[in-house]
Parts: sequence; structure tokens; C-alpha cells
Amino acid sequence: MLISISHARLSESHKDVLAASCSANEAVAIVFSGDGVYSLQPNENIIEKCLSISTEETTECDLRFYAVAEDVFSRGVNVDQNLTQITNQELAALAAAHKQWVTL
Repeated sequence: MLISISHARLSESHKDVLAASCSANEAVAIVFSGDGVYSLQPNENIIEKCLSISTEETTECDLRFYAVAEDVFSRGVNVDQNLTQITNQELAALAAAHKQWVTL
């Protein structure tokens, strides 16, 4: 599953979707792009929350975090060590590799 986050602020329902996907028993790629990179700010703790949910669950989830490097750089956001910065071409490859998409 590919979850694309392009909004700076995530609603409670968006966070619920993230929590549910973090406990899924499948590969999940969470991609921050556009203004979505602002949700990577330390006060949001999005990555930490997802990682804690996935480790609490009995299922093993292949959870990976990505951010479009151009968007991170242009917005001056500091990124977490658990996040991989990717190009738009790599984003296209991720999109092609995942059949299920969720956009937040």
C-alpha cells in the first residue's frame, strides 16, 4: 500500500488511517510530498507514532517512510533519520509498484 501525504496538517481521521495502515500485515510506503513535508515537523511526531504502532502489533509490517527531496529542500524542513529522501522519478517507481493508494 502507498500512502501519499500532501497536506501540511493531518486531521484526526487521517491519523486514524495512518494508524490502521501501520498495523497492517503488508508492505506500506508512506510518502510525504508537497506541503505534506511540513507534517514531518518534530511537534507532529508522525513517524514515531507509526513506528510505535507497528511495533506494538503482533503482525509484522514492512513500514517505510519517504519524502520527495525537492519538496523537503524547498520548504526547509528537517527530516527524521528513519526517512529516505527520493526524487520524483523514484516516487513514480514507488507508485507503479503499489496497487493500493491512499491520499491524505
